[in-house]
Amino acid sequence: NPLLMVITYLIVFKYIFPRGEENYSVKLFCTLLAWRFFNATVMDGSATISKRLALIKRVSFPRIILPTASLISNFIDYLLSLTILVIVFLAVRVTVNWPYLALAISALMLQMLFAFGLSLILASLSVFFDDIQFLVGSLFQMWFFLSPVLYPAVWVTQKDIPQIYKTIFFSNPMAPLLMAYRSIVPNEEPTTILPEYYTFLGISAVVAIVTFSVGLFVFKRYESTFAKQV
Repeated sequence: NPLLMVITYLIVFKYIFPRGEENYSVKLFCTLLAWRFFNATVMDGSATISKRLALIKRVSFPRIILPTASLISNFIDYLLSLTILVIVFLAVRVTVNWPYLALAISALMLQMLFAFGLSLILASLSVFFDDIQFLVGSLFQMWFFLSPVLYPAVWVTQKDIPQIYKTIFFSNPMAPLLMAYRSIVPNEEPTTILPEYYTFLGISAVVAIVTFSVGLFVFKRYESTFAKQV
């Protein structure tokens, strides 16, 4: 339940451990719903082959339909959850930063490409390695807290830490995308927070395209062996 999840984090980080960030609830919805979509797409997509063994053995069809259907299903779920975000914007009377809406949509497209590529790779590997989903689930928990979902990226830019650590943080493909989602809230312009923002966004774009290409290649390469392996 996306609403319950966001409310839980909101209570913890706004009221129990308050940070004093303006319009925190709206920003939290923007990033948390996007991360939930990303996580669900990869985790569900990675299980599409291993959980449909009987069907794969009996029926001949393009196997890529399975992870594609999972992506579409999660995308529809994400679109429905955005109605909650609209309600939150109206409830707290925050105006949309319209000039950055195109950036947020572009980030969403890159995220979908990246997530689909990961799901294709993991769906292929899950046929040969049964426990890969448990490993991926643990890695995603770490990835979640190492990405600016619950906290703003400006906390990292303002920290007195070596530049190399900041570079590593923003080289995380999801970091620039999450900043793009926050940019639809006023006073969250990415280039103000991080002057090199578009450089890191370019890195995210390259990673997304390469991941998708590799995922498609790996999936097509081993597609014919799925039924034999399972």
